[in-house]
Amino acid sequence: MAQVFHPAGILVLKLCLIAALGLASAGGVTLYRALHSPPAPGDAPWQPIPFSHKHHVGDDGIDCRYCHASVETAAFAGIPASSRRCTSRTTARIRAASRTSTSFIS
Repeated sequence: MAQVFHPAGILVLKLCLIAALGLASAGGVTLYRALHSPPAPGDAPWQPIPFSHKHHVGDDGIDCRYCHASVETAAFAGIPASSRRCTSRTTARIRAASRTSTSFIS
């Protein structure tokens, strides 16, 4: 049975497929890096939950060092652990309850 394609045509087809895969991979890497690049200096990073420093520090009186352990020792304050986030909400509830009630002992 005779060959349908000439061997040189098959080689060109394989090289084109390799080039297309290479370009698609390079484009994917470029897009990933563009979408996941760090924010520019001065820009606030994206936060997965709505958060207000004004509310937590200003209204509730929680000190920066409570959540950001390295605020005084490093150039970057750091991102608090999720356990701190839960604890700070619990602390805020306790403070709010203590403001409304006069005594915990009946």
